[in-house]
Amino acid sequence: MKRHRFGVFIYVMCFIFGALLMFLFMGFSAGMFNSLDPIAGGVADFCISECSSALGQSATAVPTYDKASQSFFCDCFGSGDLHAKIGPFTLQPSS
Repeated sequence: MKRHRFGVFIYVMCFIFGALLMFLFMGFSAGMFNSLDPIAGGVADFCISECSSALGQSATAVPTYDKASQSFFCDCFGSGDLHAKIGPFTLQPSS
């Protein structure tokens, strides 16, 4: 009977540890990896504001980075079939 309890304990602990690892990696992928991406953070906010003003309504924006030209574009999606692509914008080093 003790072996069975120990097995259940190990199973439950592995499940809890796996769940914690999953949330940890989800947090890293949402935060840490985005900060390494050149189009993350302020660029996403910039694209949202540019797309909203270009479409004249609140919009969803998806920034895409072009490594060859060192610039990015904003794909804008509004309500219905409203879509626009604006850019290119260049990344300026922060002073």
